Amino acid sequence: YYVEQKRKRTAALKPVIAVVIVGALVLFSGKWIVAQLGFGGAVQRAAVLMSPEERGTTRVSLDGGEWKRADQAIKLYPGDRVETNAGAHASLSFFDGTYARLDEQTTVHIVESKKRVEGISEVSLHMDQGSMWIASPSSSVFPGQIERIISTPFIQTDLLAKTEAVINQNALMLFDGDGVGSTVRLAGKKSSIIVGEGQRLFLPEGKAHEENLYAYRSALDPRAILSPFIETSRTQFNVESPEPREIGEEEEEKKPSNGLTLSVIAPLDEQEVFGNSVVVEGTYNADTVENVLINGYGAELSGGEFTIEVAIPDDEEVLITTEAIASNGDVLDKVQRTVRKNLTPPESPTFVLPAKDGEVFETHQGKLQIIGEVGDDAVGIIVNDYRLQLFTPGSGEWKYLANVDYDNYQYGRNVFTAVAINKAGLKSDPATMTIILKREGEEASEGVLNGESDDTEEPSEDSAPTNEATLPNNVPLLPGTLSVSAPSVGTEHTAVGMDESDLLIEGLAPEGTHTIWVNGYRLRLFEPAKGFWNYIASIELGTLKRGRNEYSITARNAENQIIDTMTYVINFDPVEREG
Repeated sequence: YYVEQKRKRTAALKPVIAVVIVGALVLFSGKWIVAQLGFGGAVQRAAVLMSPEERGTTRVSLDGGEWKRADQAIKLYPGDRVETNAGAHASLSFFDGTYARLDEQTTVHIVESKKRVEGISEVSLHMDQGSMWIASPSSSVFPGQIERIISTPFIQTDLLAKTEAVINQNALMLFDGDGVGSTVRLAGKKSSIIVGEGQRLFLPEGKAHEENLYAYRSALDPRAILSPFIETSRTQFNVESPEPREIGEEEEEKKPSNGLTLSVIAPLDEQEVFGNSVVVEGTYNADTVENVLINGYGAELSGGEFTIEVAIPDDEEVLITTEAIASNGDVLDKVQRTVRKNLTPPESPTFVLPAKDGEVFETHQGKLQIIGEVGDDAVGIIVNDYRLQLFTPGSGEWKYLANVDYDNYQYGRNVFTAVAINKAGLKSDPATMTIILKREGEEASEGVLNGESDDTEEPSEDSAPTNEATLPNNVPLLPGTLSVSAPSVGTEHTAVGMDESDLLIEGLAPEGTHTIWVNGYRLRLFEPAKGFWNYIASIELGTLKRGRNEYSITARNAENQIIDTMTYVINFDPVEREG
């Protein structure tokens, strides 16, 4: 009898227990859903403002969709991607004040941008390829707890407050940072290392990096900050010095009093700017001002401060007008600034050894150092398609190693073209010099050929422009005449279960084609007389990756006008190799 009564009581309690459990699940799941959607003030999914620069092509993929060209600023969210092609740059602005500027041929995707009222906020960015300059604000700008994570296929780093760094797939240069530095971890491994202010971590490709990571850490070369990409990035985001800057009375005075309607902090009047955009920032009276417009565009407002990055035209003198707008639309105050762009290209570099500009040098040497001179206004030198990494601005001299083993020098006639770049990214007129490399057994004079000069010869294919961003962007003259014949006819190919790591894209060129360009790269082996072209899409060369690959193909005539252009897509899903 006692056992039976106990069973009845237990059975009666079961529905009550079930209701309690279901209620608890609903309560907690509801809180989780609300938090993830950003309701109730717990978590806010914050947009990331992407601003493309005028030169080159920047594309975005929203929520895993197709790549589309982005010609103006756009808000991105987790899952969205950004890609800059040759000659293009773009910037990302996060809710906490973190800025990232993408170098050309860089692909990133937004992993997380989550602002929490309580708890730890998150900023996470993954870079598939390329490099970026990134700066995080001081803790006074965003005082809450936050995790900033930047990852690549090889490394992952945590950014502290007041950090300025350059990151590429397998390297980190830390110019500035609070605390002991940034923690860097190897992708998929537990190994980690601290990279401090003024230090550099570089992991050579093709090597296993397991134990002594500190063997790959070194002091940062002070000349690295003179890189045009870094200089332009720092100028655009008004980074004045790599030294930490304390928050003091001077910054407190930037806060407007009730009597000050509008104050513009940057840019300064008559300031010289580089690049195609400028950051405008200042303060406003939050009690009376509803909106702040800069050249007609609304700025981001936050606690009496405003900021916006605006594009500027290629004019020597650009007027920037900042207006404080009341709730009824009246203009309460207006401040104007004039910024100046130096549009004068740098002086052309010159060849000194083994021959001078326009001369032809004949030799048997398969490894040869080319030496030249350049003016003080140059911050970079490009020889053929290669940007010299060891060039020191202001030194007046540059060097380039031509080596058969490097595939930048071959038997026969080699035309070397040198171009100088200044701080504004402007390029000089090219200088050229020719080297004729003879094989063993062939007669060579081992010196400059008397009476022979490039100026008297027919234009060489190798002397064609190497930067497509500088060429005309006209409407195609003969649309529909450029075609792809392999690996699949048409505009798309799917490669599934392949055992190879590269594919050959082949096609037919329209009549009158002088050069073929693929993703901003000129095909050097294309011969106009043959009428067909090919391009190697390769994992090893970095021109092919798992997933969707887009190839923008352009045919140009002898005047560099676009004859036709098309986009070819390869969906690549290779087999996994064991071991």
